[in-house]
Amino acid sequence: MTYEDFVDCMQNHTEADVAAAVAQWTIRNAQVDLRIDDVAVQQVDEGYAVQVDLGIEADGTIEIFSALGYRDFPDETWQLIDLRLKSDGWYSVKFVSEEKPLEIQIDPLFRVPQIELDNNIWIVE
Repeated sequence: MTYEDFVDCMQNHTEADVAAAVAQWTIRNAQVDLRIDDVAVQQVDEGYAVQVDLGIEADGTIEIFSALGYRDFPDETWQLIDLRLKSDGWYSVKFVSEEKPLEIQIDPLFRVPQIELDNNIWIVE
């Protein structure tokens, strides 16, 4: 089985374009720094409006499929928001949570290899 056969097989069993996602693990060798730059939490009628500002720097054009996770209580299962990011830039992710998030983390399930995640966690103080 060739690499192309493997990707084609996976593609035949999903609706997503898996070639770019699989390439993160198999082909690319880029340096990527993905980080949380800022978090704003504001109480609203529905709970809490949250804005997470992300920064990404890469040494080439790369598309990252990952997730932003948050939890409202210690030891709670991560609530996941899918991320699809392209190379350098800043991104804002907005969501509403019933409770005030205690912890926010990029890629809490460690699905994306080869990225620098030194500043990927925010914990309420």
